[in-house]
Amino acid sequence: RVAPFTLPRYSVSARFDRPFARPGMQVNLQGEVRYASGAPVAGARLEYRWRKSGASLGSVAFTDLPKKGQTDAAGRFSLALPPIPGGFLGRATLGVDVVAIDDTGDRSAGVTELLVSKDAVSAQVETEFGGGLAQGMNNRVYLRLMTADGRPLPDAAVTVRRAWDPSAEAAPAQTNASSVAAHQFAPGPP
Repeated sequence: RVAPFTLPRYSVSARFDRPFARPGMQVNLQGEVRYASGAPVAGARLEYRWRKSGASLGSVAFTDLPKKGQTDAAGRFSLALPPIPGGFLGRATLGVDVVAIDDTGDRSAGVTELLVSKDAVSAQVETEFGGGLAQGMNNRVYLRLMTADGRPLPDAAVTVRRAWDPSAEAAPAQTNASSVAAHQFAPGPP
């Protein structure tokens, strides 16, 4: 069955002011509501529907986020969130559906997410042997460095330490244009 499709009269765009955030950072939600013609939807009521996933963001500040707002005369909105709470490990996602309601009662929504990470840099480690290091042999380890949101870090200085041998000297390395640093060493006996 074929049915007519009606385009929404207006759209909602929403975004956070940074690609990811770390504990203690201030984050702002920004966006705008525009008619299909490009004209702003001034004074639209906004409903914020928050969702969290991943590591716990369970601070009071992040359970009582604003639920309502309004666009200004230019159809824009901005919301300063409380600083990202500390005390969690790993990564979490804070998402929001922004539902705009114009003066006729029509509704339209926009969605955005913010990655929250304890660490600003992420490292993936691989070895030549795929399953770990071979004892008593020369091993090559590859480190791929990225920002928490997955952007590459080419030409970054890296310090490689042997977690199993705190007395071993740290070794400098440099990532290439693909954000990969290679390091060669022999782990010795178990």
